[in-house]
Amino acid sequence: MYGGEIDTTNNQMELLAAIKALQSLKRPCRVNLYTDSNYVKQGITEWIIKWKSNGFRNAKKKPVLNSDLWKQL
Repeated sequence: MYGGEIDTTNNQMELLAAIKALQSLKRPCRVNLYTDSNYVKQGITEWIIKWKSNGFRNAKKKPVLNSDLWKQL
C-alpha cells in the first residue's frame, strides 16, 4: 500500500495508514497492528477510551486533534 495527502501532518498520515490497513482486510478478524508511531499507539491503547466517553474532547475540554480519523480507526 502507498499514498499521500496534500496539506497534512505526519500524525494524520500515520492514522490514515492504520485505517487503510484495517480497511484492506477481506473479512472481520483479530489483528495485531504494528506501528512506529507513539501517537497512534498511545491513542489506541490509552486515550481513545476516554475520548469516546467525553465526546472526543481532551483534558482541557478542547476537541481532540484528528478526531475524524480517530473515529474511523
